[in-house]
Amino acid sequence: MKPATMNPSPMLVSDDEVGRFALVALLINQVTADRSLSPEQRQTAVSHSARRNKITSQRFSEIESAAERDLSLQHRIKVAAEAHINAVKAHKAKL
Repeated sequence: MKPATMNPSPMLVSDDEVGRFALVALLINQVTADRSLSPEQRQTAVSHSARRNKITSQRFSEIESAAERDLSLQHRIKVAAEAHINAVKAHKAKL
């Protein structure tokens, strides 16, 4: 039996899921930082963002938990988040 401290096998997460997870995580951070919203409004915004990006709360939690143990997955999420941020910056620069 493996010791409890060893990492389990990495979870399979597609590049598409990583991108959607990263986007939802960024939106969650933005919404939770917005103190002008009530807790109910924040929850509604988070739920809407997850649905719009086709990621269930269960799958989000699974990926989040897996990323805590998997450095490669953490890196993929970071790269995807940076790509989303850069896309927004590029879009704003065109306006």
